[in-house]
Amino acid sequence: MKNRIFIILCLLFVIAIFNGCKKEDEKETFNSDYSYYSNEELIPSDWDWLDINEYKKMLEKNVFVKKDFDTIKKALTSDKRVYIYFGYNPYKYQCPFCAAALPTANEAAQSNKVEEILYLDIFDMRKNNTDEYLWLLDFIQKQVSDFGEKLLVPDIFVVENGKILGHHRATIEITKEDGQTEYLKGMTIEQKEQLKKIYIDLFKKE
Repeated sequence: MKNRIFIILCLLFVIAIFNGCKKEDEKETFNSDYSYYSNEELIPSDWDWLDINEYKKMLEKNVFVKKDFDTIKKALTSDKRVYIYFGYNPYKYQCPFCAAALPTANEAAQSNKVEEILYLDIFDMRKNNTDEYLWLLDFIQKQVSDFGEKLLVPDIFVVENGKILGHHRATIEITKEDGQTEYLKGMTIEQKEQLKKIYIDLFKKE
């Protein structure tokens, strides 16, 4: 009997170690992808609004972990509370709004004790209109009536018990003099604080 208990405890220990290593690998994958935005040689010349030092600081300690579609699907339909970031791998497509939003989202998550935000790269899925992408879009549109026809990035969702509690797309939306609206890339300190409050309120949704 004692031997069985010992074996079971050993197996649980091995599983815990494996899961811990896997999580670190997934975080490292996110860091590897998004370190693109911390490399001055890769940044487009017109991205003078990007604070690379701020971005590097975010990469040193962040809450994002890269997952595959099946994991995201299970998370969306589970009875747990999950935070999910839909974005693009920058080596495939450079998303200025992702680069602008992530440091602030990460800061807001940490100040709100959000330990993990799952990240799914949807670039190929959306480009090819795959079954997985259509499933995601259907899941969201059934719950968010004014969502629109596409899943745009960056978009961070809070989901619990399969119910979307809220989401926030891009950065700060402003109205220009001609009446058109646009999202900001470069933001002032005050605008970043405004975006941070949006994320904090999102992470607190019940």
